[in-house]
Amino acid sequence: MEFIRKIIVLAFSLLLPFNLNVEFPIDFKEIDYKEIVDIVSGSQVNSKYVNVARNEFNNQDIIGRLYIESIRLDVPLVQTEDNEYYLNHDVYKNLDKVGSIFLDYRNNIDLDSKILIYGHNSKNIETDFKKLENFLDLDFFYNLDNRKIILESNNKISYYEIASVVITVSDFQHMKLTFTKDEWKKHIDWLNKSSLYQSFLDYDDQILIMQTCYYEPDDSYLLIVAKKIEEELY
Repeated sequence: MEFIRKIIVLAFSLLLPFNLNVEFPIDFKEIDYKEIVDIVSGSQVNSKYVNVARNEFNNQDIIGRLYIESIRLDVPLVQTEDNEYYLNHDVYKNLDKVGSIFLDYRNNIDLDSKILIYGHNSKNIETDFKKLENFLDLDFFYNLDNRKIILESNNKISYYEIASVVITVSDFQHMKLTFTKDEWKKHIDWLNKSSLYQSFLDYDDQILIMQTCYYEPDDSYLLIVAKKIEEELY
């Protein structure tokens, strides 16, 4: 497999909006795309995954795989005709209050420039998306290696990097998927402005948002926002 490697130097000056003054060095690491390739090879990401997983779980709703090495998240991604079913069904389609990690029913995993992925969180149960709380830790987020995401479908592998972390209580515009050009710019501005850390999402970025429930404050959502860096077609 031949990969196109790009080197992007991201100058993140991370600031928390909680009266916390933190200074960082100005020389930032470069992304090593060979490491991403090694992750892919080492974790057996390949074009056969979807078909193998569909057979293993006896579930044709499996449309991909979500892999974040830093938080040991490696799960099949499911999608059906609504955003309700997998709130309380596992990947085997058994009733389960923990549910599954699922793609918004409105999304096309291979074509859309904005992807929405959902999963449960809990104060008392270790769910897959509870691991996303790791990105609320400043030191953890600051480590560039921790922010790599691999999203695999039956047709390609996409590489993302987490760029923004948002907690939202009343503004749920992140769930919108259809935009005019001006609306899209305002949406990216909102994601940047709302981030706990300084975010550098650009207007031409393709983005992925992982949403889970949060409880500080109650009835809020934790959003992990990533931008696509590269993709490889099968």
